[in-house]
Formats: sequence, structure tokens, C-alpha cells
Amino acid sequence: MPRREPTYALTTFAPDWSIELGSHQNIEISVVVGGSGLFHSQDGEHSISRGSIVCIDSGVHHRYSSLPGIRFCILESDDLGDSARELFTSLLEQAPYRILNFSNIDLEQYEILFQSFLRLTSSQNRHQRHFIRLWIELLLVHILRTANRPTRTPLPDVAEYIRLNLQSELAVEDLAAQSGMSLSSFRAAFKSLYGLTPKQFQQQKQLEEVQWLLRSTDQSLKEISEMVGLGNPNYLSSWFQAKVGLSPTDWRRRQSGEAASDGET
Repeated sequence: MPRREPTYALTTFAPDWSIELGSHQNIEISVVVGGSGLFHSQDGEHSISRGSIVCIDSGVHHRYSSLPGIRFCILESDDLGDSARELFTSLLEQAPYRILNFSNIDLEQYEILFQSFLRLTSSQNRHQRHFIRLWIELLLVHILRTANRPTRTPLPDVAEYIRLNLQSELAVEDLAAQSGMSLSSFRAAFKSLYGLTPKQFQQQKQLEEVQWLLRSTDQSLKEISEMVGLGNPNYLSSWFQAKVGLSPTDWRRRQSGEAASDGET
């Protein structure tokens, strides 16, 4: 059985792509984030598409194929550490492989985590091995906590999804569907829990993020408006003024102890 280097990658494969049947010493977690295809094992083939999570123990013969093309978050390693190995074993439930599924919200959160993992582990340092093991544990915990759960996504997870996607247009109908509720029931339940409608909650988190960026960075208003989904600096300025009573520039200067100006610069 061949030894392979650990692989951590967000990879796209072209239409008509396939690999030969084989096995390796690494455990594998491949999450489909786009397209569709087939997972082939010794006991048959399984359709996989966006949201599918393919978990494979070491030594299991398998291959993939795709007609329309497919995009994976791929994690392969034979150096998990005891904690991560225990989590992976729990995930398999004594099977050689399992295919699980993410909801759209849980998949998007996994993508955010995975891309952060790729970015933060790209630089080498003397703690790299320990750091990677901890990140793999985090990714495994997310899968264990969210994969194959009922279609009703808990409201705290919906709220966290809103907070992590401030730059995106808020589609309340989609959030309600993910929660397994009607639109009116979702709005009522969300407001009962947070004291705000979903849109008000998003705006509150946008305001908090704008204030943090103004206070702790030298990002321009244009950059900040793009980061939090507020369109352009002119809209950001009028929106911020209406909510806080100061322009973003004056608020930033007050936070740094400078005197307020007469207007934007």
C-alpha cells in the first residue's frame, strides 16, 4: 500500500475526470463543494454532489469519476494524533468508509473553516505539525456536529451563518427553509430568541464589524464597505451616520482621540 504525502487542498477536476482504483495509507475526507460525480468502492458506486462528505479509512480501495466536473475540499493524512484519530474513528462508526451530507449552511461554514485552515497552515514553522493536528480536529468536530443532521438547522447556527456572511445578500426565505420553518414562523422564532428580525440582526453585526474595522485597522471606507456588504463608501457613510450619529471618519478619529472633523475626507 503506497505512502502518500499529506494533502490539504481545494481542487477542481475537469469534466470526464476519473482516477484508477487504488488505496493509500492516509485517511481521507473529501467534501464536494461543487459539481457532482461518483465514488467507486469494492461494494459498488455512489452518487456524490455538493454537500457530500466522503470519509475513507486507510487501506480502502476506491476511486472517483465525474462527468460534469467536480470540486473538492480534500484532506488526506496519516499523522492525525490520538484526539483526531478518535474523532475520525467515531465518524466512520466502524465502517471502512462513510458518505455523509452537509446542509447548505453547514457546507458553507465548512468551506470557510477549510479555507482558513489552508491559509493558516501554508507557512512552515516549528509548531506546524501540532497546529495542523489541531485544525484537523476542528474540521472533524464540525463534521461530527453537523453532518446528516435533520434538515432543521438550529437558530444559533443560522445566526452564526449570518454573522460569517455579512457581505452576502440576506435571503430570509432560504434561511427559513434551512430551519425547516415557514417564513413567518422563522421570523417569529428568530425575533423571540434574539430580539431582532434576521435583517436587523444582520445590520447589527454589520455595524459591529464596521466599528471594529474602523477602530483597529487603517482600511479605507471603500474597502470596509465591500467587506461587510454595504455596497459603496457613500452608502456606508450615510448608513453609519444614521445609526451612530457620526460619520465613519469622525467616529474613527474619536476612537483614536483626535478631534472630529467637519465632514468626510
